[in-house]
Amino acid sequence: MTAGTNGASMRGAASAVAAKLGPREARLLRALLLGSTRREEVDRVAGASNGPDVVMCLKRATGIEVPCRRVPAIDRDGRPCRPGVYDLTDAGRIVALHLLPDHAQVRGSAEGSK
Repeated sequence: MTAGTNGASMRGAASAVAAKLGPREARLLRALLLGSTRREEVDRVAGASNGPDVVMCLKRATGIEVPCRRVPAIDRDGRPCRPGVYDLTDAGRIVALHLLPDHAQVRGSAEGSK
């Protein structure tokens, strides 16, 4: 297989997966491309009240790894907590850019919704 054919094949596969993405997953993927996204932010960006479910749907639809790390914080009552923060892996970022080739054009709208 030539390099050109492989690239075309990847674009075709990315288009097929992108067609499976719902609007919530697409908004989340754009936000994750901008950087680390807290669990509460996932709800707002995706437009859902169950952000972890949207993350799971994104993972199932794309195969992208979206690890959640727990970070130390203090809640509004002054108590320690460990909220989740989602990130794309380097490999996931590459796949996401193939799935959302228009990311550079919509970057401003995703930042505005955060």
